[in-house]
Amino acid sequence: MRGIYDGYNDVETNGKITYFAGGNTENGFASSYGEIADETTLDRIYVIKGGPGTGKSTLMKRVAGAAENEGYCVEYYLCGSDMTSLDCIVIDGRIAMLDGTSPHVRDMIYPGAKSELVDISPYWDKKALEAQKDRIVNCSALKSAEYASAYRYLKAVASVEADMTAASGKIFNREKALGYIRRLIKSIGKPRKDSSSVTNRYTHGVTMIGAGKVNTLRDMGCVRFAVNDTFGASVHFMKLLKDALESAGYSITVGYIPVSGHISGIYIKDADVSITVGERRDGDKTINMTRFILDEEAKHYKGQIRLAAKCREECMNEALSSLSRASVHHFALEEIYRPTMDFESLEKQMKKLGEEIPVRLSKTT
Repeated sequence: MRGIYDGYNDVETNGKITYFAGGNTENGFASSYGEIADETTLDRIYVIKGGPGTGKSTLMKRVAGAAENEGYCVEYYLCGSDMTSLDCIVIDGRIAMLDGTSPHVRDMIYPGAKSELVDISPYWDKKALEAQKDRIVNCSALKSAEYASAYRYLKAVASVEADMTAASGKIFNREKALGYIRRLIKSIGKPRKDSSSVTNRYTHGVTMIGAGKVNTLRDMGCVRFAVNDTFGASVHFMKLLKDALESAGYSITVGYIPVSGHISGIYIKDADVSITVGERRDGDKTINMTRFILDEEAKHYKGQIRLAAKCREECMNEALSSLSRASVHHFALEEIYRPTMDFESLEKQMKKLGEEIPVRLSKTT
């Protein structure tokens, strides 16, 4: 049975802190810019505006590389629709650079004071793009239609997952799980009350090139627990765990799957412990969900859960097929825009920003 946590392929992160900046959900595209790039708390935000294939992701990669060469930590945020592309970077927890174009439109809140625009449009040939107007409009419309189809299927996925969650809740021994969670929390030590916080991040994505996941939360932990999912019980266990840790005052980072918003993992900063749902790897401790399954109730509901899981898988496959078709039109748009770009001149701006940001960081240290 392929459950809620199955079907997501690992995304190579090369050991870097990596999440998704947003995601395709049952309600359309959801962006997490509000939390990862909060202009009220960061020192500065660079908002990039430009078309598909015009070098936005490349610009961020170049700036990130320059910052890393200066010894600064960089967090990478993948595009929720194309996990080979970047939507945002955050440098040293103080400076962010992000793609502010659709579907994750972002404007400046404090222009000049705390944010600035990186406008790529001066580097493209406007006349060449005007000549391709009909093709651009057509590709954009076809892409939007495929996304609309994908969202309808993702709504079906979420609906079936709701049935799975309701049924698995009836076979989940909540009190036994709470007892285990209390013992687990006691074993990891007391939280640092002066620094308790909850940070939310997307760890999974349903994208144009497939369903993927990053293992940043899992890899963070010095002590790692792998939660094996049984009949969807992990959904309930992870929610109870998150609530208990938050109530106890721990500083945690919580990972989410965009569709249905299920918790995929938790990193407990105070104890350097990660607890994530997925296959056990070397060095991991296992939290076996079968210990929290009520055997008699399972006899009545496991068939319903398996049927729902099969329906979920079919709907998810159709959503991914729609997104794959959308990618054809998206990459066609990139091929229209790319030849019109003056990348040589844009390269100079990349170099300038790559030099400017480390200087700005050094001044605010």
